[in-house]
Amino acid sequence: MMTAERIAPLAYPTLNKPVAAAVACLPLLATILIFGMKASNAQKYLWIIREDGPVEWLTALAYVAASVIAIVVAFRIRRESWVLFALYLVFAAGLFVIAGEEASWGQRIFDYGTPEAVAQINQKNEFNLHNMKGFPLHSAFIFIGLYGAFARLLLTPLLRDRAPRVLELLTAPTLLMLYFLLPALLYIYYELVPHLYAIPQGMSVAEFLKPQMVSGKEQEPFELLLGMGFLSFTLYVLWATTADRVSRRYR
Repeated sequence: MMTAERIAPLAYPTLNKPVAAAVACLPLLATILIFGMKASNAQKYLWIIREDGPVEWLTALAYVAASVIAIVVAFRIRRESWVLFALYLVFAAGLFVIAGEEASWGQRIFDYGTPEAVAQINQKNEFNLHNMKGFPLHSAFIFIGLYGAFARLLLTPLLRDRAPRVLELLTAPTLLMLYFLLPALLYIYYELVPHLYAIPQGMSVAEFLKPQMVSGKEQEPFELLLGMGFLSFTLYVLWATTADRVSRRYR
């Protein structure tokens, strides 16, 4: 049972306006950079987003870091709510699974083969779940992105007074909206324009990408953007719980 003190909102530190504006606008700047690089130097763009390239590994590292931070937060809040503690452990596990999936569970690093049973149903012959035939990858990204972008806005009227801790620990602040919204919009676009993945026979990937400003290859940088959204959210909550513990210590 939570005490009245523990039900109180977290003591979130306040970001000054220039820093808050920079954090909020970074996804837009990143999007401009992505398409600017693609238009000006397609080969360099393809090198950056390639398998086991900088973007893929940064994404995996962002999710691993967010998972570790979520575990720290889980143990900080375990005494005030076992439900929130359990949910944060599940959240941390989910982030770790996404990191593992992003890197195909280290398959190319450790150079192990794909089990035959998996290879038969995996579209890329990789040891992961998200490339399994029928796996609702796009739907998952759309749901996660829209939840991250709008849950705080939609749930604030319901939870602000009754359960502010739940609201602040389980929904991202509106400051981080674009980190989640832009990836969701990309995958909605993919659902509306499914031919983006169909490269005509005899055409190279670079040739296929050149006439299209948005193609199937944009998923890599936008998945990094989503990973940075989760990392930013967990860092923000870590910051808030740290400040909260300090404020209680000196009451």
